[in-house]
Amino acid sequence: MFDSLLVKINGIWNYILALFDVKLNTLGSIKLVDSEDSKTIYQFLKESLRNQKKISIGTDLKHEYREAIDKLKVKHHFCKFHLKQAINKRFKDYFDKNQLTDNEKNLNGFKTGCYKILDAETLNDAKKLRDMLIDKKYSKNKFTDKILWKFIIPYFKKLTTRLENSNIPLTNNKIENIFEKVFSKHIKRTMKIELGLLSRFMLKLNYWNIKHEKEKNHTNF
Repeated sequence: MFDSLLVKINGIWNYILALFDVKLNTLGSIKLVDSEDSKTIYQFLKESLRNQKKISIGTDLKHEYREAIDKLKVKHHFCKFHLKQAINKRFKDYFDKNQLTDNEKNLNGFKTGCYKILDAETLNDAKKLRDMLIDKKYSKNKFTDKILWKFIIPYFKKLTTRLENSNIPLTNNKIENIFEKVFSKHIKRTMKIELGLLSRFMLKLNYWNIKHEKEKNHTNF
């Protein structure tokens, strides 16, 4: 999994780029940078993944992440939580801004169809559900046309990569949980120097790893 964390150092916003190792269940690589553009992310991932076995990298939907990972020629999958969140937001915004016609009142069926693709248990099921969306002619609506033909169809592989390998997690919750535990909102705005920020990050991360290992090895009687 890959994600970035926005932090402030002496009043200037920076980013911590972080790569999470699912097998080891911890952050495998971090780097403090002043930008999260695709070129910076590409260089970070290229250095971090050198000589490493790569199955797939999970991210949210930022286009900078997609560009960097596509350039690496590594499999890429989207976080299921962020996918549903993005789809729901697009529908909510459309419903809030438009007076629906009688023909558009079935749009919730299209949203449900998108969710079913994300919840599919096999790749064949996902493909059948995708084809059902196409066959139902929702694409006559400009709104659904954009979602279907500019998102679902072009990025179908990234939506369903997890169905090819059971070791690929559904969401990026683990890396986001580490960010939340290591750098709460009030802390990430108060750091003064780069060394202090990274030292605190690594100290908290080591504590998180130790705590997690104890919880994993704990036996209930």
